[in-house]
Amino acid sequence: MKNLSLILLLGSVLIVFSCKKEHSQTQDTSNTTGKKYSVTFTVDSSNVQTNALKSKLQTNANTASSAPPIGRLAYLVYDNSGKLVHSLFQDTSSKNFGVINDEYLPGTYTVVFAATNTRFDINSFTNLSDIGGAKITGLNQQIDLFYKKVAITVSNSAINQQVLLDRINGKLRLVSQDTIPPDVTEIRVSYISYSSFLLDKGLIDVNSTLSDSMVKAFKASDVGKNLSMDAFCNNIYSPFSVTITTTSATKQRPLIAISNVVCQSNKLTILSGKVFKNADPEYNNVFQITLTPDWGLTTTTKF
Repeated sequence: MKNLSLILLLGSVLIVFSCKKEHSQTQDTSNTTGKKYSVTFTVDSSNVQTNALKSKLQTNANTASSAPPIGRLAYLVYDNSGKLVHSLFQDTSSKNFGVINDEYLPGTYTVVFAATNTRFDINSFTNLSDIGGAKITGLNQQIDLFYKKVAITVSNSAINQQVLLDRINGKLRLVSQDTIPPDVTEIRVSYISYSSFLLDKGLIDVNSTLSDSMVKAFKASDVGKNLSMDAFCNNIYSPFSVTITTTSATKQRPLIAISNVVCQSNKLTILSGKVFKNADPEYNNVFQITLTPDWGLTTTTKF
């Protein structure tokens, strides 16, 4: 398993962000007359060896896909009282995506990095003025979330520091061992997840319960094929249940319930079984649950 590394180097010069591609704001609550020191965060992907990824931003993400894992980056700076002094948002359309140039007055700061695979709405960041209440909202099964919080002390010189963004969520995959029958028009895979992330603690907010689901409508060309469906999952702290509902044009099909499903950060959970035959009363609901430390590798445990 090869990890993608997000290396953030500290150096020089302040970039002024404008237009729709980048957004920044400054709320400097400290002495503005003192000398400032350059702090530059630069993404360096030159040492990445895995899968020839094209993205400038790299992480610890385990993936067998060539799709860039990062589509948007948030940079938040808090002073030693926990108050926001600077924020910046970038996406892949930004001219300097992955390069953050800033200047700090001497002092101790907390720097928070958050990134996703999608161009998340800046408005999904709430209560940013105080780190204790800051969070990301609106998370769902389509969002791949990465995060890191670091402490920086600026005294009388620039600082060089490496930072690795960690993937927060896991991924849930349903794989059918039987083929899609002609009478089934839709499948829905439902489970409980969470929609918010606490930026200070670096934890999923378990008070933000979300009824999430993967849904796929079938076409005539899908008949006779095996099914595979993926979703990112923020329910990473305790076992949960998954229900599978198939809709038929000709008969009533009972739901399938799978218990003791576990998702973990940066790991893939595979649910494998007879998805369509198990929905018939004469079949037993037997599913194999696999938890793998890599999106592309598998280690199997039967329940």
